[in-house]
Amino acid sequence: MANAVERLDSEITNKIMLDLTRKALGASEALLFALFNQAPISILILDPSGQATDANDSFRNARRIETNESLARLNVLRDTSCIRSGFTHLVEPAFRGRICKEYECSYICTETDPPDAVYNLTAFPVMESGSLQSVVVLEENVTARFNAEKKALHLSIFDPLTGLPNRQHLLDRIADRLAYMERYSAHDALLLVNIDRFKIINDARGNLAGDNLIMQSGRRLRNALREIDFIGRTAADEFAILLPLEGDTPEKNGLKILSAAERLRQTLLKPFLIDGENLPVTASIGITFFPEESATATGNRDTPHYALARASTALHRAKDAGGNQCAFFERGMGMNAKERFTVERELSEENAEDGFLLYLQPQVSRNGTVVGAECLIRWQHPVRGLLAPGSFIPIAEDSDLIVKIGEWVLRKACIAMTQIKDTQNNFRISVNISPRHFMKPGFKDWIIALFSEHSLHPSRIMLEITEGLFLSNTEVAIRKMNELVDLGFVFSIDDFGTGYSSLAYLKKLPLRELKIDKSFVQDAPDEPNDAALVESIIAVAQNLGLEIVAEGVETEQQADFLASRGDMLYQGYFFGKPVPAADLLSNLATQP
Repeated sequence: MANAVERLDSEITNKIMLDLTRKALGASEALLFALFNQAPISILILDPSGQATDANDSFRNARRIETNESLARLNVLRDTSCIRSGFTHLVEPAFRGRICKEYECSYICTETDPPDAVYNLTAFPVMESGSLQSVVVLEENVTARFNAEKKALHLSIFDPLTGLPNRQHLLDRIADRLAYMERYSAHDALLLVNIDRFKIINDARGNLAGDNLIMQSGRRLRNALREIDFIGRTAADEFAILLPLEGDTPEKNGLKILSAAERLRQTLLKPFLIDGENLPVTASIGITFFPEESATATGNRDTPHYALARASTALHRAKDAGGNQCAFFERGMGMNAKERFTVERELSEENAEDGFLLYLQPQVSRNGTVVGAECLIRWQHPVRGLLAPGSFIPIAEDSDLIVKIGEWVLRKACIAMTQIKDTQNNFRISVNISPRHFMKPGFKDWIIALFSEHSLHPSRIMLEITEGLFLSNTEVAIRKMNELVDLGFVFSIDDFGTGYSSLAYLKKLPLRELKIDKSFVQDAPDEPNDAALVESIIAVAQNLGLEIVAEGVETEQQADFLASRGDMLYQGYFFGKPVPAADLLSNLATQP
């Protein structure tokens, strides 16, 4: 986004300087006056002393300046309000002959400035024979976009009911802690707290009573924790808590965490006042430590999803035992190390690719025309049959096995595209690129050679990335993206809205497309908070000129909701399930 704004500012700067030059040469003053006053951005002209000498209609209207006398009272280098608000500091370099640009800044330069306005600002000097003649300030009001982004950011990382961090925020926090633990020997505990029989309570008392119970439960748990502890809401009736551990022995830490978990469980035993009645509830708690000892001992990395899965397994053990109790995760309760090792070994075998199958899920326009597809993989296992990616991709992501799989998928996508590129000019295939694969030193040369081998223009395949690409070496990742974009490659950001850093990176990324995560799409027609989040994401994408794909569209109601909010493509079971690539490609030939 910053690149687009810089280009816009550069174009406007050149335009203004050209107009001023024409004015000096005697060009039509009427035309210049019209251009000056009809410009959609605010323009302020200052003399070398900082005194305002002129302003266009956009500036005057925004500040409610009705007379030249009011404008003449403005001196940006002397006025106290300009100095205190920082406006003087922003434009002062222009008085020393420099062009200055600032984005998303707030300031006061007149007494009638709108409160809390946010601007993109450019100030540049106008020189003649080496002497400063005037300073031109260009100002774009971006308050609406800024507030939409701010709202979308908050909705993407906090639960709207309790105000607590949401599941993705929790996963990001665990990722941060795991990164810290790679440098320092430390461990944390992850607790999942589940309200027993919440569905029965919610059905019997109603959704409002259920929401009230969840809000009160969240407050009690938060008040029972330390400042350094973390709590979030991860599901309708579930909270997650991170407890940093001190450098004691595993046995002592285990006793401390069990004591803390029991204290939290007791906190929830006191009846809740719901609709004027005291409602007794119980809670079950699953506990795990991370990073997991078995993972670090074998040289593997623990992951946020794996830690959450372990805590969930422990929670189910507590509930299966009758609830109202705490349970630790123990190796063997979920997929044990032997099973994980077996999957890794089988994926490492030379002939493992023989069992891989390419599936495509269609991406369609609102009228049902298939205009693209996303690549998905299946594994035809010789013993266990057809495996969905969830049974082996998470394991592959912990090693370079994901690179091997990623290369296979991208090769197959190129082959598929060569079969239809001459008859389906606007059809595009999307391929997920893992962070580990993208950050490989030779990735750029490899993908260029691959597309050259198949005589494909880079734009025919959309490269889908996720925020995981930017958890480390952010600048390197963005530089590699820009290099590939310069060669014609196109990028999409997948699962947008599930991570708190999405908006922070979105402005910097050379993207063509944004995909709205299915978790927001599914409840958008019925849940006002999800609807507001989807609308905010759509607004951000439209403001940035990005194409939009909505994932997980499974009902006509969801499709109608999205269609009423803007132009986009749809992906989901309502429009088409994933099918073998050959089947979808053959069907394209019969598509009207």
